[in-house]
Amino acid sequence: MTSRHAHIRKAGVAACLLLCALMSGAVTARAREPIEVNIDLAPGACPLRIDGQSYAWPADEARIATLLAQLKHAGRRPVVIVGDRSTPYRCISGVIALAQRARLQFSFVPRPVPVER
Repeated sequence: MTSRHAHIRKAGVAACLLLCALMSGAVTARAREPIEVNIDLAPGACPLRIDGQSYAWPADEARIATLLAQLKHAGRRPVVIVGDRSTPYRCISGVIALAQRARLQFSFVPRPVPVER
């Protein structure tokens, strides 16, 4: 192998190592992002959005529990529950119970109340 080929090979290995390091950083950063659970309002149900997927609690409780367990296993935590003042407490407490069962830390973040002028 010529000196030029050895130099190109070393540069390729270095680029590959850099790419791998950047990708692992992206995965680690994603793993540290909180799991956002948005609770919307609907009569008689608790519609949730988790990681872009729609669920209805309590009808989809098993699916939600499975998803939270998978996200915890992937290193995703904590859970941020987002709702507003009119969100029924039974919906909030249902999500809290699911997060506790999955052994995830959680917090509740209220949506800002629109200001009327």
